[in-house]
Order: sequence, then C-alpha cells, then structure tokens
Amino acid sequence: INYEMPLQLFLSDAGEFAGAITGIMQAWIKVNNYRVDDSLKVRTPQEAFVLALEGRREMGSWKPGIGYEHHRGTPFVYVGNNPYIAYYEYRLHEITGDKVWRDRAFEQIDFAIKGQQSSGVFHTSWYFKQAVPEFCSRDWSHDGYKVDLNAYMVRYILQTWQRVKEKEGVDRLDWYKAAMASLNWVLAQQNPDGGFPQVVEIGSGKKSQSVVCGRLLVGLPMIAKMTGDERCLKASAEQE
Repeated sequence: INYEMPLQLFLSDAGEFAGAITGIMQAWIKVNNYRVDDSLKVRTPQEAFVLALEGRREMGSWKPGIGYEHHRGTPFVYVGNNPYIAYYEYRLHEITGDKVWRDRAFEQIDFAIKGQQSSGVFHTSWYFKQAVPEFCSRDWSHDGYKVDLNAYMVRYILQTWQRVKEKEGVDRLDWYKAAMASLNWVLAQQNPDGGFPQVVEIGSGKKSQSVVCGRLLVGLPMIAKMTGDERCLKASAEQE
C-alpha cells in the first residue's frame, strides 16, 4: 500500500532552541488554522495547579530521603529521574515558598549522587523491595550503564545547582563535582562515528552500537552553556 501525506516544512532563523520551537509552532498554528476547543468548562490554571500540588504532596509513592517510587507497586525508584524531578520541585518551592519542595529536591539529588561509581558514572535505579536494597543499572531487566540517562542527570543536577546558587547564594559544590565527573564519563563513551552507545556493559566496559541519544543531543548544549565546556558542543555536533 502506498501512502501519501503532504509534507509541511517550517524553518526558523531564531538561532536558539526555545525561540526556534516557539516560532515554528506559531507558524504551524497559523498555516493550519489550529484552534483550541473552548466549549468545555475546565478548571482555571490556578485551580488545576493547586489540585496537582496537593495531590503530589500526599502521594504515597514518595520515599523520604530517596525519591519517588517509579510506579505504584513497582520495586524501585528510577534514580535517573531524580535530578529532573528535583529541578521541577525546586521550582515549585520558588513559586509557593513551601519548604517541603526544597527539601525533596535536595534529598533526591543527594541520594542520586550516592550511586555514583569511581569512574564517574551514575547508577540509575534503586531497588528497595529486596533483602539488601542497592543501586544498580537494571532498568526493566536491561542491565548496563546508561549514557543517555547520565547526560540527563548531569543536565538537571547542574540546572538545580545553578538555580539554588542564584536564588539562595548556596553553592552545592558536591553536586557540581558529581555532575562533572559523570559528564567526563559520558563524553569518553562517544564512538568513533560520533554516535553514543545506548548501554555500556558494567563488567567489561563494552559499548553497544551507536545511536542518537535524544537526551544527550538536547542536553549537551545546555550543559555547555552552564559550564563553558566546549567539549559538549563538539560532541553534540559530531552526534548530530
């Protein structure tokens, strides 16, 4: 069966990510005459925010000092998400002034960096429903260090570090050093063809074939902006 669909191509000369995405979406909306259905009665943004906030405060999946259980009834905290959630919750603290979100943000990053190995790589899971809880990189039975997730963790540790430093004058140097050690490990995994392995075997260090890692592709330029590390831009360009 031959399928045909018209191709819409939108270009932007904004020169930076956020401006490009905004401009492209505004152009797409205009060209396609897109309109939101406003016939439905919905909560106000403030009502929705309060509902989500209070639900989050009470959710049973929060593990104090560790992070959030990945799904209800699962045996692990996906530590790879800790820094991302921490950044989000620190922003909640800024909006609300509620100390609980700051505490959770700090606890999640503090816990995540405890799983860092001597090579700099972060483990990405914490299994707690077993005799001896442990850090590991067994994510859905896929065992091995995750390059993409390490870059993701580096990005959000640094974004939270930067935010805390700007807002409070508190320099969490331990966060910064941990993030940079992981970044060094990530960059060292790049394959000769410019791609990055999806997974690196823990025992042997053997790398999988090259893929274009989405979190890496987006994260490296942002890391470069925060740190001034030109290696990130070079690696990102080679991957792209």
